[in-house]
This record gives sequence, C-alpha cells and structure tokens, in this order.
Amino acid sequence: MLIQQPHDKLVSKMLENKRVAIDLLKNSLPPKTIAKLDLSTLRPTSETAVSEHWKKYHNDVVFHCKTKEQKNVYIIIEHQSTPDRFMPLRILRYKCNLLGKYIDAKNPPKKVPNAISLVIYHGEKEYPYSTDVVACFEDEELAAQDVLLASMWVLDLKKMPAEAILDNEGADTLLKLLLKYSREKDFIQIMQALMEQNPNIFLSLSAAQAKYVFEYIFNVGEGTPENARIMKATMNQLYGETKAKKIFSLADYFRLEAKKEGMREGRQEGMREGRREGRREGRREGRREGREETIKRMVDKGKLTQREAEEMILGA
Repeated sequence: MLIQQPHDKLVSKMLENKRVAIDLLKNSLPPKTIAKLDLSTLRPTSETAVSEHWKKYHNDVVFHCKTKEQKNVYIIIEHQSTPDRFMPLRILRYKCNLLGKYIDAKNPPKKVPNAISLVIYHGEKEYPYSTDVVACFEDEELAAQDVLLASMWVLDLKKMPAEAILDNEGADTLLKLLLKYSREKDFIQIMQALMEQNPNIFLSLSAAQAKYVFEYIFNVGEGTPENARIMKATMNQLYGETKAKKIFSLADYFRLEAKKEGMREGRQEGMREGRREGRREGRREGRREGREETIKRMVDKGKLTQREAEEMILGA
C-alpha cells in the first residue's frame, strides 16, 4: 500500500498511543506548561483546527485535557517538513478555527478553553524563522500591542541529536527518529541499525502500529532488492519469521515498489501485469501529488494566493 502524506499519517497513527502522546508533550513543551496540565486526562478528539479548504494540504491532531485546576485545554499537534515564515500566524488561525464554535454557540460560555500548539518539524535544515507571531508583522512593536500573542513551540528534529532522543527513552522515541532520518538516502540502513541496537522501541509497538511503521519505512526508504533483503533478515531476527511476515511481507514490499517505480518513472512497463497496474496507479497518484505539492509551495512562499495557484496549476 502506497501511503499518501506518509509523515502526517505516521504522526497521527503513532499518537493514537496515549503513552506516545504524553511523552511527546512532556519532552517538547516547556516545563512550566507541563506543570499546569493534568496529562492523565489527555484524550484525542475528532476535531480539527484546519479549515475545510486546507485539509488536503495540512493535517493536525487535536487533543483535549484538563489543567490541574480542572480547566479545559486543547492541544494542537502539527507536522511540518518545510520551513514556513508564517507558521506562527497559521497556528493562530488554527486556534481561532478551533475556538470559533464557542464564540458562535447559541449560548456561549463566559470564557473559552486554552489552546496550546506544538509543531513537529523535520526539514532539511534547522527551522530558520521566529516562532513568535509578532515577527510576522511589518511593525512588530505595534503588533505586540494589538495582537493576541501566540508563540508556538517547535520540536526541531533536525537540530536534536539522535543520542538525546535515545537517552530520553520515551514512548515518543521511535516517532522522532523515523521523522528525523526520513530524508536520509540510507534511511533503510539507519533503521536496520536502530532495530539491532535498540530492539525494544520496536518490540513495544502494538501489531497495528508495527505494521504501519514498517509500511512507512518501506514507503520512505530507497527500494532496492538489497534493502529488501536487509529488512527481511533484520525483521526475522527481531520478531521471528512468522510474525515478521504478518507485519510486512516481501510480497507487500514488491507491490509497493511497483507503485513507487511508476511514480518515479511513469512509463517503464513491467514484466507482469501486477507491476504494470502498480505503475499505472503510481503515475496517477504521482501526478496528483505533484500538482498539490506545487500549489502548496507557491502559497507557502507567498508568491500566489491559493486560488491563483490552483488556477495556474489546475486550470480551475
């Protein structure tokens, strides 16, 4: 199965585990913030802070919890793989989207819940922009007087050493390492070494999480027969051959690679109908993803509005 938006889906899938979510927050948010929260009350919600129009470009995970004084708090976790100078302003918009239902309610409350945001960033370079929303405005002094201050917290995995992630020994360790190394050419070899040196962070996964994690590894990693052999041997050693095959088999691997090959090359015909079909599906998905990514880059760089970019790329 070829995963669309694999990084976003990895984050949301891993955060289904409450322990992963709690450890991620404890290890990423300021101690003063954590001290206020009763994380035993943390629960995922079906809500989103992203507007309907932007859902195909941005994904978020929204949690609810109580403070130790029993006040309500929303926690928005957003994944970001490219730097965005207006990210603090986007986070402010997310908070307003999320809290808008209270303002628009027939019987609005006296006060609205707090909203905290965490951005997980794993770009090619360290995050280069300010995390302060005031820095997005031409006159920062005026903005500081007039705008709801809404600094965002950035977990910059590019800057964080792998040793520091491993030393932490949190349930969030694997999520951080997967995202941190996802851009490396030798991603498969790095994961193999991690499985051999730190097997417990893989063995602690549920069966469903393990299946998704290895789908992610094979989606993101460079597909070669040698890499397939490496991962098969390492998974067999870690889980045993029977369990490893249930999690992710070589048949799954080669079906996935057929689709990825179609996305990369688009024309080359396979020797078997299965591979030909995989390439056809990959070409369609690749073209669609390419158009959407181009629109997103244009908008993120501030060159065009969303509508202008769509009209240019899609001819809408």
